[in-house]
Amino acid sequence: MLTWLRGPCQKHSVEYSINNGFLNLPKGYYIHLEKQAKEYILRNIKDARLTKTSLISKIEYFEADTDKKLTLANFMEHYGYSLNDVYGKNGDRSFSRMKAEAGLMESFDNRDEEVITKRFKNLFHMNSREFIEFATRVLALGESIKAAFSYFEESKKPSFREGVKYFRERSWMLSL
Repeated sequence: MLTWLRGPCQKHSVEYSINNGFLNLPKGYYIHLEKQAKEYILRNIKDARLTKTSLISKIEYFEADTDKKLTLANFMEHYGYSLNDVYGKNGDRSFSRMKAEAGLMESFDNRDEEVITKRFKNLFHMNSREFIEFATRVLALGESIKAAFSYFEESKKPSFREGVKYFRERSWMLSL
């Protein structure tokens, strides 16, 4: 049926046809989709494209196809993906692991990879500069969580103290 909707010489995708109307239908035919139906169909098409295998393939050929350096930001911008699209709704994949599976970097072994990957999606909503600075101190600078807490608690800035409160409320990170 999708082949008939697109037609034998149709240059546009089904997604384009759904958004812009089915221009190649025989005279007298018309397809009208309600807004909810359009959204549902487009979401299903997008979900079908966002399998781990398809993402690995896109990662593998990204630089050759786009002449851009493969970074997460470039990849997401080029394909219009969000962090949730790349990392999966279930937090079951990571960009680095997919790069390794595509053969673009050496495979790595991290005993905590599964836990980190599953919980990484919980960070996507972070929008507090102080919380991001706090997390950076802990993760990138190798500070202990207690040292980072004391740095922020001793700070004169009330917003830093808010960052500590925010972090403590989200204690799921402490179990990493």
